[in-house]
Amino acid sequence: MPDETDDKVHDQVKAARDNGAPELYANGLGVALGSSDVLLVLEKNKLPIGVVNLSFTTAKSLAVALGSIIAELELRADREILTNDDITNLFTREEESGDGDVLATH
Repeated sequence: MPDETDDKVHDQVKAARDNGAPELYANGLGVALGSSDVLLVLEKNKLPIGVVNLSFTTAKSLAVALGSIIAELELRADREILTNDDITNLFTREEESGDGDVLATH
C-alpha cells in the first residue's frame, strides 16, 4: 500500500519528467570526496555518462535512503544483492583458481 513517501517520490518523478530532466541508467560509478562536497560519476558499461556533485548532507541522506531501500529489497527477496566490487572479486578469484570457464570476463 503506497504511503506519503511513495506519493512524494511519484510527484517528484512526474515533475522532473514534465520539466525535461534527463533520465539516466547507470551500472557503474565512481565516488570522490572534495573539500566541500561529494562527486559521483555515473557510468554505463564503463563509460562516464554523468557527474553529480552532492553536498555532504545530501550525500549522507542519499546513502541512508539507498541503504534502507536495498535492505528492504534483500529482506523481501531473502537474498543479498552483490555490489560491483563483490562481482569483480568473484571474477578475480575464479581467474586465479582457473575456474574462469564458468563465467566469461571478456
